[in-house]
Amino acid sequence: MQVAIHIAMKIRAVSSVVEHRLHTAGVTGSNPVLPTRYSTGRPIFRNRVGFVVFVRWFFVRCACVKPKRFELLIFDWDGTLMDSTGVIVNSILAASRDMGLPEPTRDEASHIIGLGLRQALEALFPALPEADHPTLADHYRRHYLSQDAEIPLFEGAPELIAEMHARGHTLAVATGKARRGLVRAFAHSGLEPYFHASRTADETHSKPHPAMIEELLDQLMVEPDRALMIGDTTHDLEMARNAGIASLGVSYGAHPAEKLTAGLSPLSVCHSFAELATWLKQNA
Repeated sequence: MQVAIHIAMKIRAVSSVVEHRLHTAGVTGSNPVLPTRYSTGRPIFRNRVGFVVFVRWFFVRCACVKPKRFELLIFDWDGTLMDSTGVIVNSILAASRDMGLPEPTRDEASHIIGLGLRQALEALFPALPEADHPTLADHYRRHYLSQDAEIPLFEGAPELIAEMHARGHTLAVATGKARRGLVRAFAHSGLEPYFHASRTADETHSKPHPAMIEELLDQLMVEPDRALMIGDTTHDLEMARNAGIASLGVSYGAHPAEKLTAGLSPLSVCHSFAELATWLKQNA
């Protein structure tokens, strides 16, 4: 109540100042000559009362602007902003066939999305000698890169990122991609100018270790309670929990909703990109 009274007093004070200045400038009467818009000669406001009403409305609107809940929004890339889950899974399966390895199921291949490539291959093919990992990785990259430039963002992703940036949020990416892979993704998508920082799996610890988030918080000077991690895998949400920040899951990517909510306590789980956009606009 005290806050409301304080705002009302401020509005009244500003309105009084405006009326006084209008009177001092000779803007009086029922049809005063007020400032005109550009060169049309048409008045911006029809009379002094209209101008004062506008000033009061403007300050009420300013006073009622909802503050940002999260200063920093950290996005995963694959399966969250880019519709790449199917390409990643198919590339893993093709690489395993190239090497004559037992082919994992699509669910198994989907589960490792979000990890760094080395960690992902070790999880899928634990019996593979370490000396053969580079060859398997090369097969995977060959299949993936043959389609890389054609992988689309989810519908509405460019518009959402631009809007969150325009609203004053600090934006970052935390991804299992290598740096050169993210550089290509930025180039193909045109989104790089909107992001203030990023971390990739080849330059720090892989998810779910909290290092990516901790380094972003330090670089961007944001407190943990002002940051939100958005991702499509349990690795993303577990990383957020390990770093002590809030998380938001999306189930349209690699992991289903039931996995995202199993003990990881995201604020919510969005089932489409449109739902994600709505949630962020209303709650972030």
